[in-house]
Amino acid sequence: MSLPPSLQLFPPRSWPGHVLGVLALLLGLLASAPAWAASDMAEFEKARAAYVSKNYEDCETRLHALLDPDNPRLKDPVLIGQARMYYGAALVQRGKNAEAQKTFEALLLGDPQYDPDPLTFSGPVLEVFYDTRQQLRERLAAKAQEDARKAAEKRAQEEEEKKKEAARVKRLMELATEEHITSRSSRFVASLPFGIGQFQNRQPALGFILLGAEAALVLGAVVTIPMRIDADDSANAELLRGNATKANDYHTRALNITYANWAFVGAFAFTAAVGILQAHISFVPEFRERRTRPLPPLGKLAPYLVPSTNGGQLGLSGAF
Repeated sequence: MSLPPSLQLFPPRSWPGHVLGVLALLLGLLASAPAWAASDMAEFEKARAAYVSKNYEDCETRLHALLDPDNPRLKDPVLIGQARMYYGAALVQRGKNAEAQKTFEALLLGDPQYDPDPLTFSGPVLEVFYDTRQQLRERLAAKAQEDARKAAEKRAQEEEEKKKEAARVKRLMELATEEHITSRSSRFVASLPFGIGQFQNRQPALGFILLGAEAALVLGAVVTIPMRIDADDSANAELLRGNATKANDYHTRALNITYANWAFVGAFAFTAAVGILQAHISFVPEFRERRTRPLPPLGKLAPYLVPSTNGGQLGLSGAF
């Protein structure tokens, strides 16, 4: 709903009229820029004149407006440095040394080589300025040292991370090329004779000694059995012939062979018991072995194209 023409504050305009209005506004702003710059320069000259005439309050007010951080009006870096110097000097003259130090810090951060004119500014102003410059240099030096320390720590941390990454890759390579096998030992196997428990405990020398000794004792016990039987048979044959003397000799031989058999069996039992006891004392529940294996080959990919009635099929094939 539109208002009658008599009640409209601004009559409607077509879009060409709006465009022309905007252009006119921009041209007006551009034309007024040099005038603003000249006005700011004139304002700075007024502030300097106020300082020379010792009207420090007026100087402070004018320069504060020119150097307002929310709406800075000065653009030339040299003019900004001069304005900050006069502004800080006016603050010192009015007893605002803390604010003056902040202004001088901003001046020196923008122009570290700035040196005030000793004929223009009084001794107290120069004293505050030089104290501020010295403190700022110390802070900048400390900051530079702190930055260097942090950079060194960062480099050291990066080197440490590189070393950790290299160690991790090396460990991964070792895991990829090594195979760990765990073999569990058995108490039942440790209870077997002939050095079997020693072989299980990875004591091959002792195992071979017990194997040889117990095998010799078993062989002796087995060999004496037919010998005893043969002696008994000979003794019975001589008794049938009526030769008691020879029969008694064969009987004595049979008894001696029996004693020898018992000695072999007893020695075998004793040796086996000692071997089994040693196997249990030295028992190891499990053994871990590490075996080296080659790295698996990298997969190979190859493109393929299969023609079809619809045009074809493109893809990748590979082996891993």
